[in-house]
Amino acid sequence: KKPNKIIAIRHAAVKDLGSFQGVFKQEGLEVHYLEAQEDILFSPLTVEASLVVILGGPMCANEHDRYPFIKEEVRLINKRIEKDKPLL
Repeated sequence: KKPNKIIAIRHAAVKDLGSFQGVFKQEGLEVHYLEAQEDILFSPLTVEASLVVILGGPMCANEHDRYPFIKEEVRLINKRIEKDKPLL
């Protein structure tokens, strides 16, 4: 079954899916961006999405004190792994 909803989590406004964006669009897939520092990352939408892509950024994964959203993002990653859902 082909995925139909792709969630891309963006950590910096200048980051996007790059060349993947065109491929996903060509395949008729919906891409929705979430802003890591503004949006809710752990939700039924992100847990059940066909694919979640976590984009890069200037922070390190261990800087959760400085960037509180990292804890929520790690929770999402763990849940998707637990449910055997695709994650990039």
